[in-house]
Amino acid sequence: MLPVFSWTNSALPDLPINPVAYTTIPGTTQVFSMRAGVAVVSWSVSGYSGSANTAFGVRVRAGSNTGPVTNFFFNSSFTHLTISGNAVIPIPASGNTTFSLEMIRRVGSGVFVADPNDSLTATIINIGQ
Repeated sequence: MLPVFSWTNSALPDLPINPVAYTTIPGTTQVFSMRAGVAVVSWSVSGYSGSANTAFGVRVRAGSNTGPVTNFFFNSSFTHLTISGNAVIPIPASGNTTFSLEMIRRVGSGVFVADPNDSLTATIINIGQ
């Protein structure tokens, strides 16, 4: 049987972040005991932008490795939306691995905002080598 982990935060902390470089989204960090191999991660996080026409890129970080970037565009301001993506990330050695979601602003000038109405959900399947 493959190890499967659930990674959730049903209410993200109140935050605006101004991700001009890759920034960990507060409330999205979790540590899991992994086997060497890969982690298959399916994730979703909700939030909004304070400004219309702002795009963000979101990726999963597992230790020092990152997954592909999922780009998301907010057409309007102050509308809660859900961003989701998938990643297969190498896990080079067995042991505790810190997972988080990171974000960068791609277009526009808005900040990313989450409040207690926003959440993170993720599933991690650890496939050992």
